[in-house]
Amino acid sequence: MNKILIWILPLLLCCQCTQEICHACFHGTCFSKRKLFEGKQFSGQIAVDRMDNVLHFHYKDYRSNDYTAILDLYSDSPKLEILPVDYSFARAINTKTGEVYFSGAKGIYVYNSVTKSTVPYMLFNTTISLMQFKDKLYYTEFRREGIYFVENNRADAMEALADYIVDDFVIDKFNNIYFISDYILFRYKKGEHKAKIFSNIPYSLTTDTKDNVYLIETTTRTLFKMDYVRDRITEVGIFGSGSVFNAVFDKYNNLIYCDAVEERIYMLLPTFSNCTIVKRKRKKENINVSKMMF
Repeated sequence: MNKILIWILPLLLCCQCTQEICHACFHGTCFSKRKLFEGKQFSGQIAVDRMDNVLHFHYKDYRSNDYTAILDLYSDSPKLEILPVDYSFARAINTKTGEVYFSGAKGIYVYNSVTKSTVPYMLFNTTISLMQFKDKLYYTEFRREGIYFVENNRADAMEALADYIVDDFVIDKFNNIYFISDYILFRYKKGEHKAKIFSNIPYSLTTDTKDNVYLIETTTRTLFKMDYVRDRITEVGIFGSGSVFNAVFDKYNNLIYCDAVEERIYMLLPTFSNCTIVKRKRKKENINVSKMMF
């Protein structure tokens, strides 16, 4: 049995099956990664139109040209489509209508997946950093405090969050807002008058098809989710390698994410092989490489 001496992380992923590659271990099940797109520099949010299962994202090529792109996730031969707005950063999707909102260098545009058309929307004197859609459009402005929303084609601010610089946010199935500010996770519950600290650990945030909150701790590559019964964050599992950021769930609840190191977008798919997470101390140890399948 081959053994090597390596430095390991506090969380070690061990696959119990030698025939399947295990790139992630969630709830004791191995997941392999399928490459969707590679070789480019990604920035801003990614989003999935779950009506058509199409991925929306922005990338920059090797000549520093900007592209706003869409990619069919389940086509036999995925074809990249480029939208007419070069630079984009924030994006959000109305899952009921399929309308895709995305920000340019200034302002917000709307892409209609039925007519395949892109039209200007609003706020063309403003740089938008983040967007989410939950019954209405929510957004943040670049280097400005607060979370804003659009209702009846009018933008307004959420008074309770006016003092926070928001680095990431999501809205869950109860219309509670989870957001990162100054490397701290806050929760603003619907009906309350102020946000409260929920965790002192900064996460990358996303929601699944049922609007359950998931959280990624990028330094340890650990995936967590919100346990609504116990009102706490619980561990789901870990990614085997890479630098995970900007994760979303597709129509079938498959996790899609950007890898900052490899400059690729991946989709995780279950192999239905078993795996375990072994907690160990940060020290030199002999690791059985036949069980390390990253």
